[in-house]
Amino acid sequence: MNKKFFKRTLIIAVILGIVVAFKIFNLGDYFTLSYIKASQYRFEVLYKEVINGQL
Repeated sequence: MNKKFFKRTLIIAVILGIVVAFKIFNLGDYFTLSYIKASQYRFEVLYKEVINGQL
């Protein structure tokens, strides 16, 4: 019973820690569709510059 309680408490603590870190570090800004599309565009431009030897 003691091991089971410890395991369950540890899992809850880890999940809670992830949620708190998500809120504190404002990670929700990085998981929006607009941010991902903008990152994709910046990466595409950088890739083309590297391929063309401009960088």
